[in-house]
Amino acid sequence: MPLRSLSFRGDREIARMRTRSVGIDLVRAVSVIYIIGYWHLLGYSEHFVPLANGLTGRLTLVVLGLFVFVPGYLMGRKDIRLTREGLVHFYRQRILRIYTLYLIAILLFWVLGLSDGITLMKATALASMFLAPALPTLWFITMIMLYYLSVPFIRRFSHDARKLTVFCLAIMAVSLLYHKFTNMLDIRMVMFFPVFALGMYAARREAGLQPVKLVTLACICALSCVLSLLPVGSWMISQLILIPMITLCALFLFLAVQRKESGIRYGAAIQLVGYSSYCMYLFHRPLYELMKRTYLPQGPLNQLLYLTLICVPLLIGASFLIQTGYDRLLAELSGRRVGAGISLS
Repeated sequence: MPLRSLSFRGDREIARMRTRSVGIDLVRAVSVIYIIGYWHLLGYSEHFVPLANGLTGRLTLVVLGLFVFVPGYLMGRKDIRLTREGLVHFYRQRILRIYTLYLIAILLFWVLGLSDGITLMKATALASMFLAPALPTLWFITMIMLYYLSVPFIRRFSHDARKLTVFCLAIMAVSLLYHKFTNMLDIRMVMFFPVFALGMYAARREAGLQPVKLVTLACICALSCVLSLLPVGSWMISQLILIPMITLCALFLFLAVQRKESGIRYGAAIQLVGYSSYCMYLFHRPLYELMKRTYLPQGPLNQLLYLTLICVPLLIGASFLIQTGYDRLLAELSGRRVGAGISLS
């Protein structure tokens, strides 16, 4: 039965799910399922580990890049006033919609002993990406929230691709200089920043991307993948040459889905996972760890079935309940309907 036909108590809080973009929710759903249903999930088994090699490693980077592109794109579509009042409102909303649940996830990491106190404090202060090591899994959310600091500047420069490129290169150069002198930067801050900025630019200059042919872009993506395979003597350079692949492949996949959006059926699974994707990512490690400590069957097949057929659906259901509950709380506090789902937007 389609999710939109289900009846919830207080279902007005999630009514806006019906007006969400099927393409964006599909991208969110596929990306988060890959991460929580494969890349991280099998690590909780005693018999399976994710097939980690050059191919799957690059695929994971592209998926994460796509997951970064979407919040950038959504930031570009927002009506953000570049005034003091407008920016205060914007960042207040980020704190309410993103940071509060992030703090709850950090608390669960502490309760379950999934990280040390210093790392957790750095993550709470959003400093862990510049004072590595960062918190496992939640590094991604820390990174996105730090990217939000650049939103006013990207928005200001998004009318001119050259100015935006100069701004991005300047941010990356300063970050790399910081790393050179401190060796404390998590290099992923630099690797994923261009794809976030490109997401915002794509939203602001959407008409300018219409002439881009997917076949041509696919060929450029292939070249960027070849570039990422070049042997280099420096670990830092080996990470930096992954940036074109991450950025261009994320753009290609997003445009491919967007242009086929009218033919995609907006089924219950896409709606449910797309809506719950932020909480799924936030809470999957604590929930999986708790499930593993509570019960883990013997034997590879039993463990695989338990993880995929019990743990993943339970995570999706729990994340949906957390998301809707939090949306209702925000609605009650603000006196209006908020239920669009968080999803880093």
